Amino acid sequence: MRILDTNATFLLALSVPVLSSPSHVEADHSHLSSHSTTKIPSIVSNDTSAAHYISNFYGPDNPQVKPIDEAAIDWWYFDVVSDDLQTSADAFFYATPILVGDGVHALFVSFSARFPDGTSFNANITAESATVVTDGNGSAGFFEGTGFEWSSTPDLSQYVVKINAPELGIKGTISMKSVSNC
Repeated sequence: MRILDTNATFLLALSVPVLSSPSHVEADHSHLSSHSTTKIPSIVSNDTSAAHYISNFYGPDNPQVKPIDEAAIDWWYFDVVSDDLQTSADAFFYATPILVGDGVHALFVSFSARFPDGTSFNANITAESATVVTDGNGSAGFFEGTGFEWSSTPDLSQYVVKINAPELGIKGTISMKSVSNC
């Protein structure tokens, strides 16, 4: 199992910068002080998606496309490089059936890393469901059944991506701290 423990300079952490209204959630993430909690099912919807292109009260990391139909794409992306430039990692949290490719499921996590010895690691996993909680401009995302999640501070100054996916051979934490004012 590859253990990843990277404290990195924050290069990029964003969602499509648009918002939609919240929906109800089945999972309990009440420990987060949130403005909005959205549950995203993994099954592709037969209804037509609507995309929201204007940020509002719920912050820029709130899911932007509802429901997820066969053509929808919504994502959260994290890309880091260590201070010595020897280690890098990226994690994509997708809500789109296009990348899953089975015509049924819409939630997918893609992770890749490069290490100082020149080796790399790539993994993809389908999620059972997802919950995105927004707080100020920040957010937390839980892609159930993958072992991948993220959280941030409301001012976007810090993000953490946690990985506990033994079936993929990876476990660790990526801590990111912004080097600019958000």
